[in-house]
Amino acid sequence: MLTAGKPAEKLKEITDRLEQGIAKFFDISQTEGKELPDIVVDELTGDVDRYKDFFAALEKTSPVPIAFENIEGGSHGYYHLEDKRIAINEGMSELQTLKTAIHEIAHRSCCQGARQAAAALCPLRRACLTGILDMSTQFY
Repeated sequence: MLTAGKPAEKLKEITDRLEQGIAKFFDISQTEGKELPDIVVDELTGDVDRYKDFFAALEKTSPVPIAFENIEGGSHGYYHLEDKRIAINEGMSELQTLKTAIHEIAHRSCCQGARQAAAALCPLRRACLTGILDMSTQFY
């Protein structure tokens, strides 16, 4: 529990507690029940009708540049906070590439706050669902 005191002292106490670690960990022998399922998602495969148009729309909608690069370690893409850019692993299927681009645009948007994220993604969602996937947006 924090103690009463000057703001600088409270900040030091909070910092010290964070450095010591406040999370509780359990050994597997202290748990019981069914095994948790693996959270493994297979990479998406397949081509997308009008892929070039769709990707061009994503690039235009994205608030930061999108570029392809060889990403080591199994990651499909990332948003670089300092450089303000999105990198997408080259050589993936069209479907996985589009999914990754949308995912990374969302990461960038979330970094800007929930209100700006919603504003950035609403037009993108409509374009994706109605223009490419031919689905109605009336349920959104």
